[in-house]
Order: sequence, then C-alpha cells, then structure tokens
Amino acid sequence: MPETFDIDAFTNLVPSHRHCNLQKLGKVLPRNRTLHFLSIAEGKALKAQKIEAEIKHQIEQDNVTVLIQTALDAGLLSPGQMTALLTSYAKGRDIFEIVESLPYRDERLKGFFSSSDIDLLYEKPILPRLYGLEQLEMIRDIGNKTEKISAVSCREWAEAIEDGYYTYTTYGMKEETYFRRVYAIVTCLAQAKIPTVSYLSNGIANVDILPVTILPSLSEDGVEELLRLKSQGFIMKDMIEKRRVRITEKSALSLRLEFDYMGLFLSEIMRADIDGDGIEDILVGTYEYATEGTYGSGSAMLLTRNGPNDPFSIVSSVQLTPERELR
Repeated sequence: MPETFDIDAFTNLVPSHRHCNLQKLGKVLPRNRTLHFLSIAEGKALKAQKIEAEIKHQIEQDNVTVLIQTALDAGLLSPGQMTALLTSYAKGRDIFEIVESLPYRDERLKGFFSSSDIDLLYEKPILPRLYGLEQLEMIRDIGNKTEKISAVSCREWAEAIEDGYYTYTTYGMKEETYFRRVYAIVTCLAQAKIPTVSYLSNGIANVDILPVTILPSLSEDGVEELLRLKSQGFIMKDMIEKRRVRITEKSALSLRLEFDYMGLFLSEIMRADIDGDGIEDILVGTYEYATEGTYGSGSAMLLTRNGPNDPFSIVSSVQLTPERELR
C-alpha cells in the first residue's frame, strides 16, 4: 500500500463478526484482492463512524451513571437532589425524560434523551427479541401481485409504511406497537421544547377529564357516536358515571379502561412542548384490544390542556405516524 495509507482509518477496521474475520485470518492478500476489500470497506466507513459515535455516547452516559451512583452510595447526594440536578440539567439542554421503557433487540432504553439521540432510536434494531418476532413481516398489493418485506428497525418499518406495506397477521399488529411508539418518540424529540407553562397536573391519572374520543371502537358507527358525544360536551367522567366506561387499573403513569367489549391501556411516555405553543403536552402510549378475542394494536397520541379548568384534548397538528403512500 502507499505510504499515505492510514492503517487506523475506518476503511481498515478489523471485522468484528467472527465468520467474516475467519475468511482472512493472517493471510497477506494480493494487491488486487486487497483493493477489492478496501473498496467494500470504504462504502461502510460512514456507518462505522456512526457506530463509534454511538458507542462513545453510551460510554459517556455510563460514566455519568457510575458517578451519580457512587455519590448516592456515599451519601453525598440524596435522591431528591439527584432529581433536581437532572431536571435542571435537562431544562438547560432541551433534554427530556422518557419514562416508558423501550424494548430493543439487545436492551431496554429509558431515561433522558434529546434530539441528538434521534438517529440512535430510529436506527437501532427492535427485533428480534427473546419473546418477540424474528422480524416484522409486511406486505403490499400491486395489481394481482403481493410483495413482501421485513423490518427490524423503526426506520425500516417507517420506510415500508411510506411505500404502502402493512402488517397482515394478528401477532404482527401487536408487535407493530413498539415500532409505532419509537416513531412517535423520534417525532416528538425532533421538535420538543421546554414549555413555558403546564396544566397537565397528574397527567392521565386525571381520568375524569380525558376526551371520550380516545376510547377504542371497531366500527364506523362507534366512532361517529364518540364524535357526537364529544360535540355534546361529554368527557370521560360522564362515560364513567353512565357506566359505559369502567376503570380496571390505575397508577400515576398508566391507566386501563374497558368500553363496549374493548380494552384500552394508556401509559405516559414523555412530557414537553411538542406543538410549539409554549404549553406542555404529554405523549401517551396506547394499546387497544378486544376483551373477548385476539385483536390487539397499539400506537401513541399527544394530549394537552390549554388551561387549568380545561379538559384534555388531542393534539392533531403533530403527525405521529408515517404517511402511507397511496397506490
């Protein structure tokens, strides 16, 4: 190789995959073979740089975690002081807490994230997991032909949706919930700001003032009924009092309701000003299911309150799902 060749460059990294590495071992390849493999490596150099940046970012986070844990164990920092410190740090850097654990292929992620973490969340493989599918199978119909594709990361799933693909099995629809959640988080982090005012109080634990239109329905008649009730001023409190809705589980960050043979599970994911109006919004994970069947599907929605005496309303100005191309 020429004297200018940098053996420490990304184009000359040793493959970490055992099978790939064994193909070369200690052999000295002819010049033409060497150039062939280096040309392949050159095409992957940017990806290698990105992986290195992610590893360094994770190491930095781990170092901070170790320092905080050491201070807590030594009694130099109380849990309350730690929370205040992290909150203050987050407000100064547009960093927001993801309180719902996100299941990826090799780890579960939660904690503080910012817009700089978008690529990591978007590209990181979600499947396969120990108790999940190997990959998400999706199909699309073009004329008399059916095309199939698979996805393991949120990016792959979103691109497939945009190209007109969709899941076609009950299990696939359930597994797709995780892809929808990650996409919603990535969308929100991309435009999240520190709010100037908040009326969220206890969040979805304020079940009485939730909008009735969050309730699940499998028919057009059911959807029209909920819209009509909303136009008449109905909120969740009215549905509970009329015994149309039953609360089966409730905590500070989650809520489970039953309505007309359907179940709905809500869980808080993150809070921030997402739509740019200065008022704090709340990203909520949703999972609806048939109480007497196998149907189940999940996504996310954005809720807000515009004043201290207002009920929750759904923020519709932020698109939390990829736009499907019509074919």
